[in-house]
Amino acid sequence: MQPSRNFDDLKFSSIHRRILLWGSGGPFLDGYVLVMIGVALEQLTPALKLDADWIGLLGAGTLAGLFVGTSLFGYISDKVGRRKMFLIDIIAIGVISVATMFVSSPVELLVMRVLIGIVIGADYPIATSMITEFSSTRQRAFSISFIAAMWYVGATCADLVGYWLL
Repeated sequence: MQPSRNFDDLKFSSIHRRILLWGSGGPFLDGYVLVMIGVALEQLTPALKLDADWIGLLGAGTLAGLFVGTSLFGYISDKVGRRKMFLIDIIAIGVISVATMFVSSPVELLVMRVLIGIVIGADYPIATSMITEFSSTRQRAFSISFIAAMWYVGATCADLVGYWLL
């Protein structure tokens, strides 16, 4: 048997599965974190005395962060390396999510939402390009669809956890 000379000739192996599963963890967390704020606002609104303006700013701040993160970190991950940036990104999502539990004012919550928007925005180009890079042409459509679906799985899990908590 002659070794494959073309990456696209390779079969979907355990290394591809690991990359796909690890790479889809980011989109799962993205969906979870973005939807969980809706659940959290049920408790945060009276606790932080949020009005409609603050709630709108929180949503807009997250989306502004997404724009910045997506625009900036695709370029940075090309320079620094996708794997390194992916690990930093996942750790940052966790750290910012934990820090959000300790906010005591609407301004602090807004800062945390902008920051989580930036790191979630960074995850989109990092995870997608990492998965695409390690997928053969035959598996690429499935792999990209899988990571897109993981966003919805994360969002659904956030709703289920929220239902259970409230």
